[in-house]
Amino acid sequence: MSKEAATTEELASLHKAVAETLVADLTVKTDKDDDVELKIAKIKLRHEARAHAITFLKNNNITAAQGNADLDALQAALNKQRSQRTPGKLPQSSLDEAAELFAARNLQ
Repeated sequence: MSKEAATTEELASLHKAVAETLVADLTVKTDKDDDVELKIAKIKLRHEARAHAITFLKNNNITAAQGNADLDALQAALNKQRSQRTPGKLPQSSLDEAAELFAARNLQ
């Protein structure tokens, strides 16, 4: 294993990948037929990996350049998601799905 430090270009590439996965997570539409347990496991794994990457970038003082298209897309996706929320109200289908998962886990 090499003991050389990562180059600025390599760190910038990691920064871009983090931004792209955040945008993908915010904009992806899933089918109701998707396996909920598998989806949750993937989300947790991706979240943990991304948290490590963000901490690593922060510790190495890697930040986005002004006018970064990937981060502009992330900001737009976040703004869109925020505008679609109804404060304090979840869709009934989401509540029903959560109740079914809870019952399935606790009644086994």
